[in-house]
Amino acid sequence: MIDPVQALAFSLSSTQGAYALLLGSGISRSAGIPTGWEITLELIRKLAKLEGHEPANPEDWYRERYKREPDYGELLDAVSKTPSERQQLLRSYWEASDEERALNLKQPTSAHRRIADLVSMNMVRVIVTTNFDRLLETALNDVGIVPFVISTVDQIKGALPLIHCKCCIVKVHGDYLDSRIRNTPAELAKYEPKLDKFLDRIFDEFGIIACGWSAEWDDALRTAITRAPSRRFATYWAARGTLGDKANSLLVQRAGTIIPIVGADAFFDSLHASVKALHEFAKPHPISKEMALANLKQYLTAPHLTLRLEELVLDEAEKAKRAIEDYAFPLRGDPKPDAEGFTFRIDAYDAAMETLVAMAAVGAYWATPQHTSIWRRAMEVIHNVGDTNNALYAWVGTAHYPGMILFYTVGLAALATNNVALISEVFAAESKSDGKNMTLVEQLPPMAAFNEDHGPSQFLKNYQKKQFAMNYYLHNKLRPLFSRIYPRDKAYDYIFDKFEILISLSFLWRNKRSGNSFWMPPGLWFHRSDNREAVFAELAKSLTERKDESPFAKGLFGDDWADACNRFVLLKEQTPQRFAQWYA
Repeated sequence: MIDPVQALAFSLSSTQGAYALLLGSGISRSAGIPTGWEITLELIRKLAKLEGHEPANPEDWYRERYKREPDYGELLDAVSKTPSERQQLLRSYWEASDEERALNLKQPTSAHRRIADLVSMNMVRVIVTTNFDRLLETALNDVGIVPFVISTVDQIKGALPLIHCKCCIVKVHGDYLDSRIRNTPAELAKYEPKLDKFLDRIFDEFGIIACGWSAEWDDALRTAITRAPSRRFATYWAARGTLGDKANSLLVQRAGTIIPIVGADAFFDSLHASVKALHEFAKPHPISKEMALANLKQYLTAPHLTLRLEELVLDEAEKAKRAIEDYAFPLRGDPKPDAEGFTFRIDAYDAAMETLVAMAAVGAYWATPQHTSIWRRAMEVIHNVGDTNNALYAWVGTAHYPGMILFYTVGLAALATNNVALISEVFAAESKSDGKNMTLVEQLPPMAAFNEDHGPSQFLKNYQKKQFAMNYYLHNKLRPLFSRIYPRDKAYDYIFDKFEILISLSFLWRNKRSGNSFWMPPGLWFHRSDNREAVFAELAKSLTERKDESPFAKGLFGDDWADACNRFVLLKEQTPQRFAQWYA
């Protein structure tokens, strides 16, 4: 069974910003910071001493003496008469003296530092805390992040939408420099309606990672969590020992997972290390990438080294496949697609595929007929989406992406040397989809994989609301890789459009759709009429003048020369109608 910290790390990494931290006094205890109630009791002792008493139980003494529950604000007024006096008194509880600083007391702990790192990595953007101290703010400032802090109801009105905040700290019990902090059972029993409404949004829209919070005293906070109508994301509760009855009831109600810990510092150290590892393990070391490319070039030059070339490419394909599988991104259920999660998945797959894609750009460019099957097998290793029944289209599309970027890389490199045979081989490679074998050219075009652009245009950062979003992303992602082969942007754009037109033609030929409906995956050539007409002219000339000798005559988008001509004419004739539909 997967370690719960690792499971949480996967959840954080795959849905960046989707979890809110819920932090209690246990986070700051190792820093020597007292809880609010401990300060209230200390204030009672000070008050009792002013009246000549030293009670063994300050709380009972206060109730008996004043016939009311202890009130933080009243106690402050009693022991300090001016705002300046109150401020100095409070600072002594939360701000370190020179002696305490020398002992590293009342300073951000390892937990605070690791939380700040998680925020800087965009893993967390919302923190709900019952603490009054400013250790989190200090740790965040140290990594260059100024959080938006909400410690009073008034501040909610001016708050940015949470999705636009780099970090928002909600101090539900207040800040130590404000005398309105909550301490007593009565104060903790009920929040103002505005704060309740704000917390309702957080606990409905975000998952929860609780640490250092017992849930025993904070009735209003427990009630806010219980009110949350949905379970969009999971609940994790990091706890030392056994949870109390109230905390356990909350965990059951949220269908949460308990994570046994020895302390907050160790927990956040472990979580931070796991999240960081997920980011780093899939990224090839620059030296290993350069060594792989050097070996590839050496093996390409000698026919007797073809077996070594095959082993090198397929070993790297298996390595990339293992990295991809380790992400374990779900295709159905939660998390629902959003910009953060969608873009993170694409970035993760890019990291896993980086070395293999770089190898493909060189290897497919120099490929000879004896190398053709190597790249077909590499494609078949990488592309394995599995069962997609009841899966979300956006997540299914992202699962196709590793095969998609390799597919485009091989195709663009092969077209530079007019190696149509290699393109035909890759187009014809097969993998299972929905229980049946389908060619890659039927599965990997972006508009086919993403159900006619459903997903990228909604969620892919910097490409949202852009038609053919994933096509544009691939075009821009691969441009630096082909800077030597195609130094001029115009030449690169032309070859990109030519490859996508060949995809459309091959799809028309291989995809057997019922009835007379016509559909093929469009591409950027829809947007570039000059390139489209030039490619059409090139294909027409080759088919007309060379006939059966044309590299496009058989096996790419037709059974024979006549079939290929018919397919080509069909595409040209139907394209205006496709334009009318797409641009309606």
